[in-house]
Amino acid sequence: MKNRFFAVVFAVLFMLSMLPFTAFAADGKRIVYVEAYGQASNGDGSRDYPFGRLSVAIEDLKDTGGEIVLLSDIDLVNEYVGVMPDITYDLTLNVVNPEHKKCITIRSEDPADRKKIRFSVSRSSATWTMGGPTIFENIYFSFAEKDEYGNSYVYKRIYSNGYPLVMGDGCDSGSSTYFHTGLSPYDTQERESDPENDYIVFKSGSWSFLFGPSTPYSKGRPEYSYYILGNASITGYIAVGPLSSIFIDKASLYVNTTGSVKTVHSAYSIGKGDVDVYLDKGTVTTVESKSLSGGTGDAFSCYVSGASVGKINGNPGGTMEETRLFHTESAKVKGRVSGFDVTEATYKYSEAPYLEIEKKIEALKADYLTEKPKSEENDKVNTGEEGNANDPEENITEEQTPSDSIDPIKDFSDNNSVWLIAVSVISLAVMMIITLRKALEK
Repeated sequence: MKNRFFAVVFAVLFMLSMLPFTAFAADGKRIVYVEAYGQASNGDGSRDYPFGRLSVAIEDLKDTGGEIVLLSDIDLVNEYVGVMPDITYDLTLNVVNPEHKKCITIRSEDPADRKKIRFSVSRSSATWTMGGPTIFENIYFSFAEKDEYGNSYVYKRIYSNGYPLVMGDGCDSGSSTYFHTGLSPYDTQERESDPENDYIVFKSGSWSFLFGPSTPYSKGRPEYSYYILGNASITGYIAVGPLSSIFIDKASLYVNTTGSVKTVHSAYSIGKGDVDVYLDKGTVTTVESKSLSGGTGDAFSCYVSGASVGKINGNPGGTMEETRLFHTESAKVKGRVSGFDVTEATYKYSEAPYLEIEKKIEALKADYLTEKPKSEENDKVNTGEEGNANDPEENITEEQTPSDSIDPIKDFSDNNSVWLIAVSVISLAVMMIITLRKALEK
């Protein structure tokens, strides 16, 4: 009889331990999983029951931040139209991520098995707009290069949307993709410029084109930065200034890589503002103080220290009011230097900007909550706002009945990490008691 009792207790504890729960990293960071064709609507984000869409996972982490682990390749078309991603689409798609307050890292589970993020749209263009601070790690971006007729004019654009965007270790791209700082034209929210957090970092991989913003902020001029670090390379060109003729305060490019950069332009089209370029390490083929499609900026300043630079052409077409070249004593430009006011040996290389951006990235990763914040309604109940906090009847909303005001399963899930440890310890204790009892009976 007693053995039967212990067996029942153990079975109950075992079933409790099997309830769904959100995974946590060793540091307490929330982790959710995504797998294509997974449980898009009713998955819980665990490894056994992953979300089926990236957007659902982002929505789940929007208040806490955390990590999204990809268990399969993901097609962004599926985020938008919710159909199988192996069909050719004759569409223009603009995917906008849910807004999230904390940083979200999107990564492959195993660095040796790098997952792909695809955009299978052909014939026309597609864009992807970030909804908050985002870091990618060990992800391969595989966007369609050509349409079904072989035409290569398939534009894929990724907008940082004024948030920090980091292409971290193990990231790479096999297609022509345009990256933009500043606000996305496909995000309807109005925001003020935030110079401290408007930057894009490339730490690995080969990338095509980088552009400045095309949409003005509702308040303040944009001030933003690009960082080419690690072994990252830019195979196309970088237009450091704006894509359209808007006013900026300052745009900065920092190159400190073992990779290479093909061409650096002052802007694509600039209204007003300064552009600073720091070439501290790596191979840079050409630097031109040139706005590709018009406009006149204020000042273009190029600082050269340890980078190997092919040639520097200053102010072709008079697109910048001032062009200045600064360099260290040891810096050398292989080709010609023209059109610049050359200031000999006045630039002193500083590691400070690179140390600062690394600290910012680490701070982003550490900026998370270990559990979901309580709803505003619960906060009002706890603080006594809008009713008597001591009167449960008064704090039940119209949509809420006394029977559904408390969800024990949800409460259990929200505190699952503590419960899971407790259940495991109790289960182990019960097993030890059963084993000991049997030994004594012998």
